[in-house]
Amino acid sequence: MMNVENGACCQFDATGTEIWNRLEQPVEIGQLCAELARAYDGPIDDIRRDVLAFLSGLAARELVVHADAAVTQGAEAGR
Repeated sequence: MMNVENGACCQFDATGTEIWNRLEQPVEIGQLCAELARAYDGPIDDIRRDVLAFLSGLAARELVVHADAAVTQGAEAGR
């Protein structure tokens, strides 16, 4: 994955790819973690910690944005 605007690049392992694919549509982090906990039969607290770390890394590289921020930025661009 690459952000062509800033050159940030990221390569995902299988779990990262699974999370990325689930982000195709906006999803609440709690819902995403619950779905992953069911899919991988893992402890929700561990999954939440790992998902938050993964998403924070993506956000730092501007590869994802919080849905509320995207809506706000879109509204400001239309002014």
